[in-house]
Amino acid sequence: MLIRHTFLYLPAQLVGPFVQFVAALVWTHFMAPDLYGILTFIFAAQDLAFVFSLSWWSQYTLRYFALLPGKERQRYRAAESAVLAATSLIQAVVALGALILLRIEPSIPLVFAAIAFTVTRCITQHLSERARSEHQIFDYTVGQTAGPVAGFALALAAVIGIAPTPEWALIGYASAQALALIWLLRRLHVAPVSWPLPRQVIRNALGFGLPIVVAGAIGWISLNGIRVVVEHAAGATALGLVAVGWGLGQRFTGVAATLVSAASFPLAVKSFASGSRAEAFRQLAQGGVLLIALVVPATAGLCLLTGPFVELTVSRSFQEATMLILPLAAIAGGIRNIRIHFADQVLILMERIDVGIAINVVEAVCVIAGSWIGLRLGGLAGAVEGCLVASAIGAALCFGYIRWKFDFPLPWANTARVFLAAAIMVGVLMLVPWSNFRVGLVMHIVLEGGLGFLVYAIVLGCLNPEYARIGWRQLVAPAAGE
Repeated sequence: MLIRHTFLYLPAQLVGPFVQFVAALVWTHFMAPDLYGILTFIFAAQDLAFVFSLSWWSQYTLRYFALLPGKERQRYRAAESAVLAATSLIQAVVALGALILLRIEPSIPLVFAAIAFTVTRCITQHLSERARSEHQIFDYTVGQTAGPVAGFALALAAVIGIAPTPEWALIGYASAQALALIWLLRRLHVAPVSWPLPRQVIRNALGFGLPIVVAGAIGWISLNGIRVVVEHAAGATALGLVAVGWGLGQRFTGVAATLVSAASFPLAVKSFASGSRAEAFRQLAQGGVLLIALVVPATAGLCLLTGPFVELTVSRSFQEATMLILPLAAIAGGIRNIRIHFADQVLILMERIDVGIAINVVEAVCVIAGSWIGLRLGGLAGAVEGCLVASAIGAALCFGYIRWKFDFPLPWANTARVFLAAAIMVGVLMLVPWSNFRVGLVMHIVLEGGLGFLVYAIVLGCLNPEYARIGWRQLVAPAAGE
């Protein structure tokens, strides 16, 4: 069931992040480093706006909405529209605050674009999660892909046809997100704001979700603290330079990470609600193995292909910094995404958000300290190295806790097989004299990437044939058998 659900969620989990990855490359060819830095900082600020405004409601929805009886669902729907309307003000304030933090004099179009992008993206993001909680996979896909895909197309058209500035890119994204928002409001039957509000529903959601807000805000620092440190210490141009490699590394590993997590957690919640904690843990552990099996070889492959990939895709003015930063950022992103989409899911399931907050605090402090010290000692690459160490500390603490407190069955044997298969893949690729082949950059990437995939798949299949057979049976099992 898990693998079948994973494939159903695949378009939403792969297409959107992949296009965001492509967009991060494309914008380097149209914007100077300082303008690129502004654009990516607004993107990061939108994530923070969602954390402060709607993450508590979305997590409550994902955890409990599917379990609510009919009358409680009506109360939920009555509260939802009021929550969306009220929190849009918070989103606008965060977007404006991001522009102030950048220490620039924003124009009226930039202010409007930043607010429109942030508000439409936050609400669409929540509604897509509600669709996910109801297993409305098509609507979830619309919410997850409309902005990144259609929005990027409109943004690119605006940047090419009007002006290569952050405001026009943001307006393009906001336009597509507004259309997706209209679709989701109708499909999910979001009720109009009514009075009196079902305050008990909101209190329950706040009680469950406020710790998630705190954890998410601190987690935002873990992911974006390096941007704040670099902008404060070295300026917008340095921010633009580090943002390319850092953003690419995080997005690349994030694509692989979210492929499995979207399907595994709802299934685990259903098993846990039925009283089977062991089955819920088994499903999360199985999803964790699939996650690691995707992230580890993808990260290793990106590190090996950094040179030709950056030469092919990144604008020349960004290439030198990106070649240094991208491998480090990919490893840091891989570690962090495995923790978020595996270990953190256990904490959410067991409602131990307080522990997640404590671990996020430690990681965030390490990120700020590590990126600051690294920037002073080793420049932009040193700042990323500091973040990598911080991510490793956070992951070690989180996995250690769930094993100690809940006796969670960490899949050590399967994880070891994944790392061994990835190591053999790397060894084989490093033995090939690629410099002797007179092929272009595209063909080099295709050949080395294809060989790496083939070697990894064969070795992993040999090391763990039983797991491969189980996966195949689940994939081809008829829907009626679920």
